[in-house]
Amino acid sequence: MSTYLRREADSFVFRRRVPAPLQARLGQSEIYRSLKTTVRRVARQRAASLYLATERLFEMLTDDTQILSDADVRAAVRYWLDREEWQNMIGKYIRRNSPANLTNYRGQFPELLPDLIGDERVPAWEKLRREAVWALEHAGFKGYRASQEDQRRTEEEIRKQIREHVN
Repeated sequence: MSTYLRREADSFVFRRRVPAPLQARLGQSEIYRSLKTTVRRVARQRAASLYLATERLFEMLTDDTQILSDADVRAAVRYWLDREEWQNMIGKYIRRNSPANLTNYRGQFPELLPDLIGDERVPAWEKLRREAVWALEHAGFKGYRASQEDQRRTEEEIRKQIREHVN
């Protein structure tokens, strides 16, 4: 515990290095907090509390059973579809079709879109699954191993947001 407790000037601080695999996900390499005390005994108690809190945080970040919230999935998909490549692809499709065609095929567009991207030898369902995984990774869930349920929800959200955009 004493390795996390440091004295700086008159007060104490808590410093703990974030494990390398979690640094990208957490967005920092070190946790540094003032303990707001000059009394060593109080500083030890506060450092112990922070140590336990950081242990729980690291455990949560490495938990493979963690499920993404619907808001996380929505934000990841929105962030993925806002990329210039997607906007250009959707824009081309909209510009190439008449309003009547867009109205008639708007429900099918999310199913047709995967055929327009990537290698034609790869089935459309596989392309959409890849897009879902890439959307999660692009949103910063790189160290996150998405469950099949999270991937399915992400695929559905991609379809939903594309449908809304075309409408």
